[in-house]
Amino acid sequence: AGQTLGIAAGLPSWGGGGVSVLSQVATAYGVANIATEKEIFNVAVPAGTLGDHNRVDFEIVGYQQITANGITFRVYYGGGAALLNVTPAAAVVAASSYAILRGSVTAHGATNVQNAHLEVLVSSGISGGTLPTLHAGDTGLGAADSTVAQQLVITAQPTTAAETNNFTRTHAIARSWSS
Repeated sequence: AGQTLGIAAGLPSWGGGGVSVLSQVATAYGVANIATEKEIFNVAVPAGTLGDHNRVDFEIVGYQQITANGITFRVYYGGGAALLNVTPAAAVVAASSYAILRGSVTAHGATNVQNAHLEVLVSSGISGGTLPTLHAGDTGLGAADSTVAQQLVITAQPTTAAETNNFTRTHAIARSWSS
């Protein structure tokens, strides 16, 4: 006999809040053969999204190939300087590897102070590697006015223009969590 599994209507909420999808993409976009910084995900964050217990999180899935050098990932919020930089060690095999970037931006005690977090998980190879073989992460603070609309931008910058230092985004999603 079979079983039917159901999913409850709605999403969990805290005090009337919930989760909203701000942006999602399922198109491939690559950064290769350059040593300059390029956007891999850009999200419009509506005014007032970051509050006392609110956050915006994002997840970017793709694959990368790095050899002797690395790729630096950066998170920007509000158009100023990068809130953080993450450069996974270049000890990954030369074959393409699955990569997942997970991060968030939260209010940090005021509407004009943000805390950002990013972790990068990389497998050992695209043919059946398990995550994470390589893990790198960082946190950082920003100072943008969250009472007005802002942009959340994630970038990738290969250390060299070598073809073996590249990243390709296949999917990305950003969500806002409110209380």
